[in-house]
Amino acid sequence: MIHLWLDLALAWRDLRRRPGITAAIVITLALAVGVNAATYAVVRAVLFGALPLGEPEQLAALYTVDPGNPGHMPVSAPTALDARVALRDAGTAELALSTSVPTTIELDGGPVRANTMIVTANYFDVLRLPLALGRGFDHDDRGPEVAEVVLGDALWRKHFGGSPDAIGRVLRVESQPLRIVGIAPPGFDGTSMRDAQLFVPYSTHATVLPSLPWFDERRYLAFEAIVRMGPDGTLEQLQTELDAIGESVAAAHPAAVGARRLRAVPLSHALVGPDARAQVVLAATLGLLAVGFVLVVACANAANLLLARASPLQTELALRVALGATPLRLVRQIACSAAMLATAAGALGLAAAPWLRDGMWSLRPPLLQRIAVPPPIDLAVLGYGALLTLVTALLFGVAPAWRAARVDLSGSLRHHAGHGQRTHRGLRSALVVVQVAVSYCGLLAAALFVRSAEHGSRVDPGFAVRDVAVAELDIGGTAGNPSLDFARLDAWLAAMRRRDDVAAVAVATHLPFGHSEFRRTVSADAVDGVTIGAPRLVPTSAITPELLPALDIELRQGRGFDARDDVDAPMVAIVSEAFARTWWSDGVAIGRQIRFAGVPSPIEVVGVAETIKVMSPTEADAPFVWVPLWQWPQPSLDLVVRMRPDDDDDDGELGVASLRGRLAEVPGITAARVHALADDVDAALAPTVVAARLLGLFGGLAVLLSAIGMHAVMTDAVRQQTREIGIRMALGATPRHVRAMILRDALGLTSIGVVAGIGGGLLLQQRLADHLYEVAAGDVVAFGTVALLVTASALLATWFPARAATRVEPARAIDRGRA
Repeated sequence: MIHLWLDLALAWRDLRRRPGITAAIVITLALAVGVNAATYAVVRAVLFGALPLGEPEQLAALYTVDPGNPGHMPVSAPTALDARVALRDAGTAELALSTSVPTTIELDGGPVRANTMIVTANYFDVLRLPLALGRGFDHDDRGPEVAEVVLGDALWRKHFGGSPDAIGRVLRVESQPLRIVGIAPPGFDGTSMRDAQLFVPYSTHATVLPSLPWFDERRYLAFEAIVRMGPDGTLEQLQTELDAIGESVAAAHPAAVGARRLRAVPLSHALVGPDARAQVVLAATLGLLAVGFVLVVACANAANLLLARASPLQTELALRVALGATPLRLVRQIACSAAMLATAAGALGLAAAPWLRDGMWSLRPPLLQRIAVPPPIDLAVLGYGALLTLVTALLFGVAPAWRAARVDLSGSLRHHAGHGQRTHRGLRSALVVVQVAVSYCGLLAAALFVRSAEHGSRVDPGFAVRDVAVAELDIGGTAGNPSLDFARLDAWLAAMRRRDDVAAVAVATHLPFGHSEFRRTVSADAVDGVTIGAPRLVPTSAITPELLPALDIELRQGRGFDARDDVDAPMVAIVSEAFARTWWSDGVAIGRQIRFAGVPSPIEVVGVAETIKVMSPTEADAPFVWVPLWQWPQPSLDLVVRMRPDDDDDDGELGVASLRGRLAEVPGITAARVHALADDVDAALAPTVVAARLLGLFGGLAVLLSAIGMHAVMTDAVRQQTREIGIRMALGATPRHVRAMILRDALGLTSIGVVAGIGGGLLLQQRLADHLYEVAAGDVVAFGTVALLVTASALLATWFPARAATRVEPARAIDRGRA
């Protein structure tokens, strides 16, 4: 133990002797450790869930799967409630249902739109979520309705001042009085991807939302189902039970259920959706890989700086060997120095991790915007940081320790600037090559995603984006008499069309690139006795006749909707060209009939419009169906206002502000989320853009660290070549020749690193090929630009020691070389 304390004391003395190098190593490593710990916190929260629930490992989410429609879909309430009864009878699990809908609530400042979760009475119990105040629901979901509501924490604090007196007060939701019985805990805004501001019991939906009569239909897939398994239950056992339940339900309701079945996944996978999880896992892997690159570059840089610090100590180490020190003792001393540096860096990095995490969290894509609370820096993250600190000490301490164990006794005592340092320099040059290659790969990944986003942004979505403002509307519709509900809206739309700054106005139930899509199971009637394919889910939207012209969606065949397509007229539809090609081999759709599952009447196709992108600019052409709003009335609508072009309003903000002001003047219509349609289109590319930004940040950091490493190597090289440079200048070499010699050495190291980076980059692009849009293999722009940036940074870092070398006085340099 006494030897260890002596080694630590000696290491501390050595570190204090060169405070500049010591500070550079600590700051470099601290940045790498902090970025890695913060990234781990974000990845862990996104992949494994960050909801404040009790025993989350016992929770599973249920989805509907259908062989005819890829992906995981929500569940229907009747099927899920049947499954709940079967699971209860078996005593193996408990199931809760929820769905998110927009509603209008009345507060002191007037009506506002709020995201509302319709939940079964056992919702909070299944989640084992203790409420901040009051209680949850305790009634039969299929029994008499209960006029109660639980508020979200944010709504409670904003509109009720966080007062406990809110319990027992009445809140009007869709004009229906509901008594406040509880307050959800801070940080919990539901288990769906839309932040919930209040929770309403399932038994009340018929009164609160009478215009949505499909809740009790088996084909209406709109609910999230969460299952709490028993303490000894497993996902495999649950799935076995669900398979048996699914067969039983399908046998009892063959027409409505068909081949659809229930599938269970861990609840943590449902945070971003099981279908999107693969992309999230890729993003997480890329993030961890990028910060791993930063750590490798930082360790190589620290090793280079330690070797630079050790260069003047070669004689001292040789003397210790001559006095009897063993190589193991020298290695232990270097290891103590590395451990002290790593410990200081780890502590500083973990202290900075919360700020680094907040910076990364602010760049999260819209998919994760609903998670307002950033991931915690908890014991797991701190443990990860401690492990990184240990790994870091090992990584950057190996090269100096290996060098210390191979001290050349005779050479160092005769002249410590001899061949020992040439070997030393060769090791440091190799570390620089590694830094350049790794930083090249990190920055290349960002460049590839930039190119992908650039190509995606150039895709024509098939509709107008510029000068289009949109808003979510609630017109307070009621079932049974839609003409009365829409009369006020129709009058207001007519008034808007008369405005000089408005080119077109329309409404729709769903817009492309919106926050959600609505899909119906569509089939086509047989043509000449030949059945046309199997039914499949197709995105649909109910629209007013002006929508297609307002968005410049060209009608290629047939006619658009008009006044004749009212609620009493035969049902009609307009389909996209992709729909016509998919359903009919001859592409002829006009006059043919399609059917929606659960709707007995056929729907005649009266028009064919050009194909549009629905959820992403990079998606393949997909079918789409439009139907007249008057035949399919709903109170929740999307308003579209096409403003007349304004050269001074490139981003459409003036149109959005004008629309927001006009909506505020309309009584009885509640609007929310007024924004430019271009924002939704841009949001569709957000994951690629965010990946490019984060990878660019980490790659840039790696390039900066590699430039620092290059600077350290070339500075040490210039110091070692002082006598040679002095002789060259005494013999007539000009400063330009000296600078060129040093820059040439740096360019040689950089070129080797860039070539190695290009090889690694080609392999990296192969791995990312499925997630890049129209980026050619070995994309010249991406690979070339990154090569230029990395080379320029290395030469810039070398310029300063090269310039310093030209200021050497030949006579003094030669004399110092003899000393």
